[in-house]
Amino acid sequence: MNTYFIRRLLPFYAIGVLIEVLCTGYEIYLSADSLDYSFLTIVKSLGITITTTTLAFLLLMIPYTLYLVICPDSLQNSKLDKIISSVFFFIYVSFCILEELCVIQIRQELTSFQMLIDNSDPINIISSLIIAALSLKLTYKSLTTDITSPRLLNRIFQGCVYLLICFMVFQNTHMHNLTTQVNLTNDEIAREDTFTLLHSTIEHNFDE
Repeated sequence: MNTYFIRRLLPFYAIGVLIEVLCTGYEIYLSADSLDYSFLTIVKSLGITITTTTLAFLLLMIPYTLYLVICPDSLQNSKLDKIISSVFFFIYVSFCILEELCVIQIRQELTSFQMLIDNSDPINIISSLIIAALSLKLTYKSLTTDITSPRLLNRIFQGCVYLLICFMVFQNTHMHNLTTQVNLTNDEIAREDTFTLLHSTIEHNFDE
């Protein structure tokens, strides 16, 4: 099995999980008094966090995955390819950090990208860019390691499978099912905020 896409996307997923773990830990600290700490609720909350973090990652990585599909064989692992990958990584980390900082700041569920923009103060934006730059510096080696790519037709097939997976999981994932059915605070913290943002925005556009 060719692991080209997995290896190219792994640095993005790893940093995305790290950001979510750190921010979720901080939100738990802020809401410690109102959380349910029973074993079953914690297990359910962890499952929701893993599920929504992974789904958000899959949706956010669609543009980069399409780039990997259409990137000519002659440019694979080239200097230009590594620069483009680094730009994608910087944008991805910046967005994830900014979104998390905004959610912590406004203490309410985001329902659209416009709310994210409206509540983004300069400090959050600057902090996000700085953290993204540091993350890029620390992961640059793994991000730009030469990886043998499959041929174009193989990449197109794998890209189509990726898009099909994204479509299927989004269509079959409903926010009202992502609940511990015990504590609303647990649910709000457990749900990955980027997924909540994307899911609410896309569903709103579909409804219109």
